Amino acid sequence: MAAQRFIVLASGKLREVAAVIASLGAADGEKVPALDTNGRLHPSVMPIGVTPEVTILEASESIAAGRLVNIYDDLGVAKARLADKTNGRKCDGYVLEGVSIGQQVPVYHEGSNTAVAALTPGARYYLDATGQITATPAEAPDIHQFIGKAVATDKLVFEPDDIVERA
Repeated sequence: MAAQRFIVLASGKLREVAAVIASLGAADGEKVPALDTNGRLHPSVMPIGVTPEVTILEASESIAAGRLVNIYDDLGVAKARLADKTNGRKCDGYVLEGVSIGQQVPVYHEGSNTAVAALTPGARYYLDATGQITATPAEAPDIHQFIGKAVATDKLVFEPDDIVERA
């Protein structure tokens, strides 16, 4: 969705500018926020402590909505990639919107992942070998990471544990 536009007076000229739907931080300071397609303000424009903890990072690969992600250091720059237990990439968060490589993506570190489907309410979920969530815990020698518990068929409360490496 394109944000609504409005007129500002800048350097003696009237200019049309778009409102900001998601903030990238200080660069978007003093800009007008817009509601998203759900009629809500994006968590990145809210004050700290009002919404779940979110970090805006560059995606180093395409990431679909609802996927679990790993945060890693790429030459001193924090980036997001798919979590994947076969590569030792623990889950550090999840995304609610899909992005392509190089795009900025909000990574959620707490709250509820609502970009999931076909969950069993009350079931515990874990990171699987492809970075998806599964109700089947890992068996040796795989790594094991609890991700959270489903409270609805389309809502996973995110409560990740540290990875347990099995011998």
